[in-house]
Amino acid sequence: MLIGAVVAALSALLVAYAYSAVVSELTRQRVTALQAEAAALATLGEQTGPAGLAAALTATPDRAFRVADAAGQTLAGTLAAPDQASPKSTYRVVGQQGPFADGTLIARVDRELRSGGALSLARSLQPVAALANRLLYSFLAALIVLGVVALAASYLLAQRTARRVAALTQESEEIMAGDLARRLGQSADQDELDQLACAVNRMLDRIAQLMVGLKEVSDNVAHDLKTPLNRMRARAETVLRTAKSDGELRDGLTRTIDDADALIRTFNAMLLVARLEAGAVTRSFETFDLSALMGDIAELYGPLIEDEGGTFEAALTDGAFIVGNRNLVSQAVTNLVENAVKYGRKCNGSPGDGLRPPDVRLALKVRDKRIYLTVADRGPGILPQHRARALERFGRLEASRSTNGSGLGLSLVSAIADLHDAELRLEDNAPGLAVSLEFAATDTPPAHAAPVSHARERVLATQA
Repeated sequence: MLIGAVVAALSALLVAYAYSAVVSELTRQRVTALQAEAAALATLGEQTGPAGLAAALTATPDRAFRVADAAGQTLAGTLAAPDQASPKSTYRVVGQQGPFADGTLIARVDRELRSGGALSLARSLQPVAALANRLLYSFLAALIVLGVVALAASYLLAQRTARRVAALTQESEEIMAGDLARRLGQSADQDELDQLACAVNRMLDRIAQLMVGLKEVSDNVAHDLKTPLNRMRARAETVLRTAKSDGELRDGLTRTIDDADALIRTFNAMLLVARLEAGAVTRSFETFDLSALMGDIAELYGPLIEDEGGTFEAALTDGAFIVGNRNLVSQAVTNLVENAVKYGRKCNGSPGDGLRPPDVRLALKVRDKRIYLTVADRGPGILPQHRARALERFGRLEASRSTNGSGLGLSLVSAIADLHDAELRLEDNAPGLAVSLEFAATDTPPAHAAPVSHARERVLATQA
């Protein structure tokens, strides 16, 4: 209603301006024609004199005029003498005199003749007023129709919007009541409400994903951590019951502390994954050389793998700069290398085949503003249908149940990849598994690239 009132006021001002402009133009045209006629008659009066002009005008009774002699006496015509205060050779709009005694508006021109005498000529402005009135009625009718149409359209639009908002509100109430699988409906118009509903649906999907993750974490904590806790309790109880010397008691306590440390590392990894998914560490991003970081990791793990009789291959491209958290990226790659070493010792995934020295390949290359980091092994690998499960928290496959670990390594790598907008892929290495991380490259090298110490990387590897 407020918008309608504003539009109506502006339309009324526009109609008033248009009416005034049309009336002024029509009046100007009629007065111009009257002045031209008066000029022509004045020329005739200068040739024939006032008496001749009076005789000529008397022969055309349809004109409203007055002809006066040099003394100002009226010779012919029905118009009254002009007002002495009014200027000559101009028009005045009056409602009076002679044949226009009914009060209609007239345009009047008064001219002095060079031969002596004066001429007054008038025309009615009633046709102009009639046309102006018709225009005014047309404008008002159009304004009324426009107002009715605008009001009806506004009402229908308001009703449509109100129905959409009511539907969205009802769906939101149902979602809040517990139907978490429900989503806000969208129409084919893709208007602002549809865009809002789409954003809310994405938010609900994210909330549902986090809730599923929380449930899985709770279930997995109860399932996977119950066994080591029971083992710790049983071991402590056995030591208390069977230990016959301080050495046996110390040995039992040492193993219990090792199990406790493993549980603490598991909880720390869970907390780190939660922080990463919440985006709590994005403020520590910096530009650093990934090539130098991979070189330090290669120098750390290469000798260790070769001491076991395995092979370690590092193919690294220099000048691969990315924006991210150096420590987190280092921990992700360390986890991948640790997994490659651990699972690369297996042969075909069968415990009966025994173990073999691991073969690990670390590759880093830059192509088309993208950085590709790959860690590959020659172990049993992961079947394509099981790879999504391997990226979940506590996602341990049946073939890995006998291997020490918590099932948080790849999930931590996945969380770090998501934090850095990197793409994580698990691929077949034929045989074995190849894990690839694809980062966006940056052309800006760090102003002061701090060297990555082997000691810090070794600590990260120990934590992983």
